[in-house]
Amino acid sequence: MTEIDDLPKTSGPAGGWGSMRGIANVFGETWPSPSVVATLERMNKPGGYMCVSCAWPKPANYHPFEFCENGAKATLWEMKVDTKEQS
Repeated sequence: MTEIDDLPKTSGPAGGWGSMRGIANVFGETWPSPSVVATLERMNKPGGYMCVSCAWPKPANYHPFEFCENGAKATLWEMKVDTKEQS
């Protein structure tokens, strides 16, 4: 396989705090069901469920916020509380 030298090499997170900020923005816009936190805790974790947005693997040694940004946003949008139905 050919090495590409101009690609950035990092051992840090793929998305990091920028991804968390993007997820927080969607959370603030959608006001999803409170159970979304428990749902995100199980995303791509052993005994949980696979993200519907990507092929992110289930890591053996995972962290609480180890899921893809797009999958988390999709989950927030899907779990949005419909305030029209509550009135």
